[in-house]
This record gives sequence, C-alpha cells and structure tokens, in this order.
Amino acid sequence: MIYTRRARGRRLALVGLISAVALSLSACSTTTAVSPRPRVIKPKSVGGSAGVGPRVISKTAATSHAPPGAEVIALRDRVVTLKAISGRPSGGGLEITIELRVTIRNTSRKMILNRSRFFLLIAPGGDTFSPEAGSATRHFYDPIAADATRHGSIKFALPAGAAAGLHLLYRPEVPTEAVILSLPVKK
Repeated sequence: MIYTRRARGRRLALVGLISAVALSLSACSTTTAVSPRPRVIKPKSVGGSAGVGPRVISKTAATSHAPPGAEVIALRDRVVTLKAISGRPSGGGLEITIELRVTIRNTSRKMILNRSRFFLLIAPGGDTFSPEAGSATRHFYDPIAADATRHGSIKFALPAGAAAGLHLLYRPEVPTEAVILSLPVKK
C-alpha cells in the first residue's frame, strides 16, 4: 500500500488520538481501593448517670427551711446554703461579676469533696460559666471533714446579657445528687 503524506499524517493523528484516549481511560479507571474496616467507637462519659438528670429545686422548696435572704439545698451528705447572690457590672458594663456566698455543711460521718467544678452557672440560652480561677475564698475548695462546715464566696464572670434568668448547677462527686436552682441576682 502506498501512503501519501496526507494519509500518513491522518493515520498518525488517529493513532495518537486513540493512544491518548486509552491513556486517559486507564487513568480514570474505577478500581476500588480497599476501604478501612469499620471500628467500634465507645463514647466517654462526662459525668452523670444514664437517664438520671439533675433534680430541679423549686424556689419555695429552697427557701422554706432557709434563713431570711438565703436558699438551702439539702442533699444526702451535705447541706448547701447560698446567701447574698449579687452581681456588679465590670468590663465597661459589658460583663457582670456574680458572687455567691456559700456555706457547705457536711452531714455525713466521712469526709466529702468540694471542688470548683461542682459549681456551674447556666444562662437561659444554655451557656455555662465556671467559677473564675482563684476567685474563691482561700481553702474553700479543700475537702470538708465529717460534721464540719465550710464558708466562702465564689465569683463568676459572664456577659451582662446572660445575667437574667441564671441557674446554678451544683453537681458534687455523686452524680445522682446533682441539682439545679434558679438564682435571683441582685444588682
């Protein structure tokens, strides 16, 4: 067969096109890669008990056995009394500092813990606020001996807009003893 230059050029172009298509198709092949085997992930508890939420203390229950101006939370091994819940503006009026004066009486026959993480303020939107570091009265967070009482104050800093409708979540070392109490903040 005699090829002309023109036919030879067409033939080379066709061979080049077929080669390019074959290479691109091989690069796009859908070979399945070995996917990793599924693994079991176990969630970690952040505290509390399954199905047992904090007990909500009503205003009348908290003040029925309290001295005037105080609120009392009676638990199995302790009595927590909140006195003088006050708030004062700070940070140019954009923040407020909430101060709780707390008395914890150990009513059990063994030592109980008292930690800063036991106290959280909950704003109406669900935001939580921990006590400011170093804001509690000295030795307030030390363990409390049997039949002993500890007095102190705790400070929380939060945005001024979150100060209305605050609740205290008190969650001691026994998860089923967690309680929520509405806080009337006096400015």
